[in-house]
Amino acid sequence: MNEKNFRILGIDFFRGSLEEAVIKANEGGLCVAPSGPGLAGDLTNCSSYSKALTQADLVLPDSGLMCLWTKFFSRRPVKRISGLAFLKAYLHSKDFPAGDSSFWIMPDEEQCATNRKWLKEELGLSVQDEAFYV
Repeated sequence: MNEKNFRILGIDFFRGSLEEAVIKANEGGLCVAPSGPGLAGDLTNCSSYSKALTQADLVLPDSGLMCLWTKFFSRRPVKRISGLAFLKAYLHSKDFPAGDSSFWIMPDEEQCATNRKWLKEELGLSVQDEAFYV
């Protein structure tokens, strides 16, 4: 764990600004933004979810309730970084590895189609079929 992280539930969450998170993400690796419901249920019930969070290179504090509890119980304020705000900032960053070096994991075909359309309309980014996993 480095000085930019704080540990909750065995997970090293990033402590920093949105801009710093984008810079860190541009270094490469797995970035995750776990939700409150995911932390409440899947963390203890799904070993692959837990493993993904504990081994991720960048874990964003996207749960407002977790940030509030951390501030209340540890007296250390934690700024929530919205996963959607991060995604938009990251995709618009000058260092975003567009094209062949991005890989997208989608929950289902319908959301894959919706997200591909959004990438095209928002960024003008046409992503090849091989860059998606459903």
